[in-house]
Amino acid sequence: LGYWEVKVAARGRYRVTLRFPPDASSVQAELRIGPIRRVAEFDSGTQSMTFEPVSLSPGDCRVEAILHFPDNKSIGVHYVDMEKLP
Repeated sequence: LGYWEVKVAARGRYRVTLRFPPDASSVQAELRIGPIRRVAEFDSGTQSMTFEPVSLSPGDCRVEAILHFPDNKSIGVHYVDMEKLP
């Protein structure tokens, strides 16, 4: 598990996509950005999960993205893409 220290340059709504290798079981994805926490379930074979809109304020924050498995195992994702929405 890990995290990224991110500087949000502009207030706004963002699309946040978590990317990871496909797994053989259903999984829960958790996204944390500062005080914001989002959770979503997805089925096996999925390689990404998108959360939108995520409203962010300018400044420094910590981004954490975690996959929770049914056997209580948790791992981090490989990539997090953040895109400001128009």
